[in-house]
Amino acid sequence: MSTNIKVCVRVRPENEKERAAAQNPVVSVVDEALLVFDPVYTANVTYFHGKAVKDPTSRKPRDVKFAFDRVFSPSTTNIEVYEQTTKCVLRSLVDGYNCSVFAYGATGAGKTFSMLGSPKTPGVIFLSMMDLYNIKESEQDDKHIDISVSYLEVYNENIKDLLSPSNDNLPIREDGKQGVIIPGLCVKEPDSAEELLQMLEKGNKNRTQHPTDANAESSRSHAVFQVFVRIRNSAAGLSEEVKTSKLSLIDLAGSERATVTKNRGARFREGANINKSLLALGNCINALADTKRKGSKHIPYRNSKLTRILKDSLGDNCKTVMLAAVSPSRQSYEDTFNTLSYANRAKKIKAVLKKNIINVSARVQNYGKIVDDLQGEVARLKAQLELRDIRPQCSFNIDQLQNDISTAYGERRQIRDDIMHIELMVKQTSFATMRREQTLKRLNMVSSDLYTPGEKTVGKIVRAMSSASNKTMKLEKSKQVELERLNENTDRLRALVNTGKTLENEHAQEILSLQMKAYHFEQESREYQRQSQHYARLLNSMHEEERHNETYSLLVTLDIQ
Repeated sequence: MSTNIKVCVRVRPENEKERAAAQNPVVSVVDEALLVFDPVYTANVTYFHGKAVKDPTSRKPRDVKFAFDRVFSPSTTNIEVYEQTTKCVLRSLVDGYNCSVFAYGATGAGKTFSMLGSPKTPGVIFLSMMDLYNIKESEQDDKHIDISVSYLEVYNENIKDLLSPSNDNLPIREDGKQGVIIPGLCVKEPDSAEELLQMLEKGNKNRTQHPTDANAESSRSHAVFQVFVRIRNSAAGLSEEVKTSKLSLIDLAGSERATVTKNRGARFREGANINKSLLALGNCINALADTKRKGSKHIPYRNSKLTRILKDSLGDNCKTVMLAAVSPSRQSYEDTFNTLSYANRAKKIKAVLKKNIINVSARVQNYGKIVDDLQGEVARLKAQLELRDIRPQCSFNIDQLQNDISTAYGERRQIRDDIMHIELMVKQTSFATMRREQTLKRLNMVSSDLYTPGEKTVGKIVRAMSSASNKTMKLEKSKQVELERLNENTDRLRALVNTGKTLENEHAQEILSLQMKAYHFEQESREYQRQSQHYARLLNSMHEEERHNETYSLLVTLDIQ
């Protein structure tokens, strides 16, 4: 699937100093998709004898119009920015696509506020994590979603782990399968959205910030928060398709002009390194957006550590959203125009998206530990139910609801057993067919003028293969029927869960929630046990088939039938 990256622009509101200057804003938002840079203001037009004339003391306005996927006015909230930029990519993330959201712009333009926000107005990263865990919870009956995160900064061309600050000056490596990797970077697996947000807050405190004349809380480093998602279906059988995806949320340090920030010494060197990496990023954007050059293009990712990290977050196999933050102040005239120009170029970058799906056969040796862990969790939840299961006083018949849930999960167990049994038979049939194909190949290899396999022998093998093919088709049809039943069962369970959420009694809701979790973990434990048994049966049938084929090959060679 080919698509252009989504480019949005946010114009921050004027601060007190800019309002006091009483200058016309350098940016005018026309509508949700159009803005004008350095517009013509009629109040500044000079008239002579009733005709408009050029004011010799003022510069001619550029009056440049820019169109983007979305333009946010100064009154836009962080929630509105999130819903129009990042919320739409979370669904793609869970579907197995890599996604990236990065904020770009000059220092003081509002990038960090958009990405991180404040306690009262949370930013894109906070809101994304809350929604991602809501998706995980809502789909726990159908999918297992594992989430892990890392948080790093690039400061003066050094990579620092913000979750483990002692990991400083980390190297970058590139792997053919995994892409860009950073050895030594700490990857955490939070159990809840709250724990993840605590990690995010800890990382933000470790981030390098220093005040400048342009911004009292200027971020002096590029921050990259990455979320690694692994999705597998609860209905997986002997082998399963696992989707792996990555969400990169990037808050870039702002480009700055020394004449505006008035930096000296260490701050000046920081600014030089920031501009160097942003220049490298701009060159990559220009190269990616160059539609005139055909064939393979050289993209200068290796010119900076920042661009090396963002290599798989700009175009390529990644659904990318660029949030360009600009200031309306005339003091940021050139910076704002450069940001809008880069954003306009970025609209031409095309990405070719593909799902990251790998086929994984479960490892039988790990099943024992997994089953023990699940059974322990079931025992813990049942103990909580016994302590809290005092009949709550409510108008709704909670006993009937609990019975309906129990019946639905019982049906689900039976359906899953039937699906795994069908998959086992398909694998056994497939293995037998493969062996017969190998036997035919060996017969053709030994065929000569002195020896030709009998028609009876060849015909028997061909008929067996044809019969196996018909059997496989019937099994696949049966599996589709069971999968439809499974979907109906899932819809029924969801309806029952929604009914439980409507109960006015909070105690009853808590009991039902615990019961649902207990059923869920109990079913997982049972499925792992059943899969382990199926694998054992499959291995036995494979060994028997091998012994049979050894004898059969000998008989065929002697042409004794």
